[in-house]
Amino acid sequence: ELGPIVRKLGKYKVSSRIVAGGPMMGRALMNDNVVVTANLNGLLFLKDLKEEVNNCMGCGRCIKVCPQKLCPVFIMKNLLLKMRRVALS
Repeated sequence: ELGPIVRKLGKYKVSSRIVAGGPMMGRALMNDNVVVTANLNGLLFLKDLKEEVNNCMGCGRCIKVCPQKLCPVFIMKNLLLKMRRVALS
């Protein structure tokens, strides 16, 4: 098992995300019970990040499905711009 060895080496937390292999082609592991073999070329330990939730990704799908072809992104930008102008005057 690799877990006890890694814990002795540094600041490893059990809540970290572990990837066996490289960052692009590696596989996510469920836990630190990893058997070291000749083809294991690396382990990545990633901090558990809090993801920010944003309702709009800016993909434009909402415009395609809207029967009125409204663009919520432009509506929100114009609304915020109008609110700034009112606040400055």
